[in-house]
Amino acid sequence: MKTIRVMTAVVLLATVMFGQNNFEQTTLFQKGAVLGGYGGPAISIGKLNGEYAVFTGGSGAFVLNHRFIIGGAGYGLVNRIDISPEGIPGDSSRYLNMGYGGLELGYIIAPSQLVHIQVSSLFGVGGLGTHNNVDIWDEDYDEDDFDVYHDVFFVLQPTVSLELNVAKFCRLNVGATYRYALGFDYKGLKTGDLDGLELKMALNFGLF
Repeated sequence: MKTIRVMTAVVLLATVMFGQNNFEQTTLFQKGAVLGGYGGPAISIGKLNGEYAVFTGGSGAFVLNHRFIIGGAGYGLVNRIDISPEGIPGDSSRYLNMGYGGLELGYIIAPSQLVHIQVSSLFGVGGLGTHNNVDIWDEDYDEDDFDVYHDVFFVLQPTVSLELNVAKFCRLNVGATYRYALGFDYKGLKTGDLDGLELKMALNFGLF
């Protein structure tokens, strides 16, 4: 009986040692990992505070093993969104200034395929302000005409898109993105007014 116990213990010990010697752990950063990167412009179109809005900007990122995206992105509102209270004369209207950016993380599914899927999320901060009907390049404007980035907010913006391999160094990205803006209190705007679904397009250049 004692002999059986000893033999069992020896077999178990050998099994553990053999398993450890042949165990190869798969990790994100391992020998042979491929590192690339890209950057490029982007544009998104959707609704903001009940009006159509256009944001332009861009992103840049490292690409690990052709799939994992670690980078940053930033966007700014380029058209006029009137946030004046009802009844305000047109020459006294105030228009929204808005920009945001931050860390972007993502994953590329089946990157070797001609058309594939990319999912990502932007985690960042932004600024809010207003301007009136005077353009900044007009000689008659003064400090009261512009209230640039008076308040800050936090942003979470997930994106799902289709990506086309135009060339080895170029990809066209078209998809849908939804912006969540939190933590602001500015001139009658409330939580949800800056949220919105948008169509996003980007053209990226680099090593994928």
